[in-house]
Amino acid sequence: MNAAAHDVTVDAVLGLRGVSAGYDSVEILHGLDLQVRAGEVLAVLGPNGAGKSTLLHLLAGLLPPTAGDLIIGGRRMNGADPTELARRGLCLIPEGRGMFPNLTVEENLWLLTNRGGSRSQVEAQAYARFPRLGERRKQLAGSMSGGEQQMLALARAITTDPAVLLLDELSMGLAPLIVDQLYESVAAIAATGVTVVVVEQFVRSVTHIATRGVVLVGGRFILEGALADLSHQLHTAYLTGTTDEEPTA
Repeated sequence: MNAAAHDVTVDAVLGLRGVSAGYDSVEILHGLDLQVRAGEVLAVLGPNGAGKSTLLHLLAGLLPPTAGDLIIGGRRMNGADPTELARRGLCLIPEGRGMFPNLTVEENLWLLTNRGGSRSQVEAQAYARFPRLGERRKQLAGSMSGGEQQMLALARAITTDPAVLLLDELSMGLAPLIVDQLYESVAAIAATGVTVVVVEQFVRSVTHIATRGVVLVGGRFILEGALADLSHQLHTAYLTGTTDEEPTA
């Protein structure tokens, strides 16, 4: 699949140009081309083991490409320090929730005051978006429900004023109703102009927020387009890694 034009256009916030990457001698991603435009909500869909988390680690600077180029804001950023990319506005919420379980909700938020702003400002911003966290401010983060922990991870992210939000399996282990509520919050964050790249296994989770989707199977993009156009092809794509068969279920 030609997931994107080989040349990354000037309006692309993130871009991959012929990128391969992996761990040690094992290549996980194979020759990927991708563009993510400013203000876009892009869903990266694929089965377990497809390389989705590896892709996010690459975009966040945690994993260097072994071939090709990582383009951020029109600049080649191969080998850039993840801290530098964070300063440029890239914020990754990893699989398993990005918070400290042995700290309270408010203590998790206070850690972000080194980015600027007072404790009261950081808390006010977080609790305005997620009132439930205000009710839990003195509670240890690790003792909250999975949905509340994801709220805290999102709250921590928005207090850094990100330009690009990278989300890894936000729905993992959560009830569908909670997932819908979380993605309503993601949609509200995106509406402020934040570019979002969200990794998910199931298209249903992101149907109402993603403007475009790509399907990653075996470390390669095999489909790209509007989610409504992709959803009926996912069953076959996940099982076979091809797109030329009709779904069987």
